[in-house]
Amino acid sequence: MLVCLGIFYSIYRCQANGDFLFTVMLPVPKTDAVRSKYLFSCTIQLIAWVLAAVCTVIRIFTLDALPAYQEPFLMPANLAYLAYTVLIYAAFNFLFLRAYFVGMYQTKAPFASFLVVSALIVAAAEGLQRLGVLPFLRSTLRQALLPQAAMLCAALAIYILLTVSSYRSAVRAFLPRDI
Repeated sequence: MLVCLGIFYSIYRCQANGDFLFTVMLPVPKTDAVRSKYLFSCTIQLIAWVLAAVCTVIRIFTLDALPAYQEPFLMPANLAYLAYTVLIYAAFNFLFLRAYFVGMYQTKAPFASFLVVSALIVAAAEGLQRLGVLPFLRSTLRQALLPQAAMLCAALAIYILLTVSSYRSAVRAFLPRDI
């Protein structure tokens, strides 16, 4: 969530400074402006996710014996947590980035809709693992890695699908129309 807030703030500041208008006036294809925002966003998301993944793997393989990590209050750091993180990034790319280009560079309303959806994703993540509906969600044991890995693969597929479709939609909305 904080990663997405940082990307939002960066785009908001660029918009306030007129950076995007300057970029569009450069002698490059106009779709490169859209591509650059998507590449920036996806790169920051990838860096944050890889850092979280490294810390999660270290936690899974080294800290299982410590009592403080056996019953955490919130969702434990496991592959399911990484899957939910990817889903939040996918929602950001689809709801905010796409709407930024489709909605004529509006930032506040698309980000507000992203906040609502990400809060629902977090509530679902915490609720499902607390209710014990899917016991592998809360598990930090190595036996739960297979269903968590399947969940992570599904989340990555959703991320790719939503990001690519939102990028294509943003490019179509950004291309000049015949008058």
